Amino acid sequence: MQEQSVPINQQVESFMKVGVARSTIISLAAAVCLSVTGCATPWCKGTRSLAGGPCSDLDLKRSDFVVLNQVHGETTETSILLGIVKIIDGNKVEILGARFFKDQTARLPGIAGCIPCYWRSESRAYYKALAAAPDADGIIERSVTWEKSGVPLLFYTKKTDFQGKAIKLKPD
Repeated sequence: MQEQSVPINQQVESFMKVGVARSTIISLAAAVCLSVTGCATPWCKGTRSLAGGPCSDLDLKRSDFVVLNQVHGETTETSILLGIVKIIDGNKVEILGARFFKDQTARLPGIAGCIPCYWRSESRAYYKALAAAPDADGIIERSVTWEKSGVPLLFYTKKTDFQGKAIKLKPD
């Protein structure tokens, strides 16, 4: 039997194709890991504050509402193993996205209300702040503060605090 030899340029081309495929797969895996972990640094703090915040999309004038009082709502969320298990407010459990409790959230006004998954802890804190003022129609946001601590990919605890002024709309 006679052995056929493959030209060197074909060998190099096939090796390059395999190398490119491997580097593409490694790059995609790294991108997925980074996007899944998000802000999974060991210690992460942040604040978001918008002047006029929640009512900016309503185009209200000061004469359209009455300011009631200062309110705040707070919630904590502990995530274990990339969010497979979540413990909310210390006693409510969510496993693989299935909640074993009655979730109490309120739609955040503005753009934050359009992204329900990412802002779920903020909407829980907003609900609690709104519940603290039963006569209120809404809250003018002063600030949203969160603290996140833990070990990347294993677990983290996120504490969210929503503060603002409760308002009641004047009748027409």
